[in-house]
Amino acid sequence: MKKEQLEYAAARYGTPLYLFDLDILKKQADRLRNALGKETGLCYAMKANPFLTKHMEEKVDRIEVCSMGEFEICRSLEIPPEKLFISGVLKKKEDIYRILETYGEKCRYTVESVRQLHYFLEWSDTHMKTLRLYPRLTNGSQFGMDEDTMRSIVSIVNMSPVEFIRFIRLNRAATILSQEDCQVNEVSVLVGINSTSNFIQQFQKQFGKTPNEFRKECKRRRNEPEK
Repeated sequence: MKKEQLEYAAARYGTPLYLFDLDILKKQADRLRNALGKETGLCYAMKANPFLTKHMEEKVDRIEVCSMGEFEICRSLEIPPEKLFISGVLKKKEDIYRILETYGEKCRYTVESVRQLHYFLEWSDTHMKTLRLYPRLTNGSQFGMDEDTMRSIVSIVNMSPVEFIRFIRLNRAATILSQEDCQVNEVSVLVGINSTSNFIQQFQKQFGKTPNEFRKECKRRRNEPEK
């Protein structure tokens, strides 16, 4: 680009002014693709530069979305939902459900906590849809889940139909306990387990806490500032 063009752009649009060489960007994406091989997918984290999202759509397999603002940008740009990789950094249930109600099973989703897993399983069970979930293993930071939690989640795939139904019911119970002030025996009936003592025993086995202990933990977490 000539100096005169830069001076015109600065005068026309003011500063700060950002210029991007799209040809170099696309060549770099191709270089990575060739180096890693066709079997390796490329994902563009749009938080690096949302302005380049539309240009990167054709060069990568996925667009990582880390906020509702980024999600709305993708919608306005008409990025196909099959390309969206929704990050577990989105922690609020209402945000997760808004994306699910918009695109459902078309996107891919990372899961960074057991609570998030509850949200996805609850929606999946209600709508009878299969979601593509990717549990995230922590590297010691605030993101992701530790190894023991990951192992317990992975064990779900080996459940029998009866065990899976029980798992779903107990997840529903956990959601109710985290949001409402129902008595434990009421929650038990709501999720289809008629014996309160049996419900408490199963809940403690799955979550490592009694229903009342779980409710207290949820209240404590709600009062903590969100990271």
